[in-house]
Amino acid sequence: MSSEQTETKVFTTGQVAMICKVAPRTVSKWFDSGRLKGYRIPGSQDRRVPKEYLIQFMQAHGMPLDNIVADTPTPPTTEDENG
Repeated sequence: MSSEQTETKVFTTGQVAMICKVAPRTVSKWFDSGRLKGYRIPGSQDRRVPKEYLIQFMQAHGMPLDNIVADTPTPPTTEDENG
């Protein structure tokens, strides 16, 4: 895991979806209904969720914090280290 990933403080809806193991649309619905706190990027419809709000949401809804503590899950790669 890169140092940039271990220091992530704000997540996209896609990252939150991976952490919570739900569809990105589900995260958008949580956000739009006010259940999950965050903010929109100015001039864009993109949503961002600060790490502390995600932790609070996950605790309030009984979700395991394994993925958030380990930080953002990385998608699998098909690169072969031997070339």
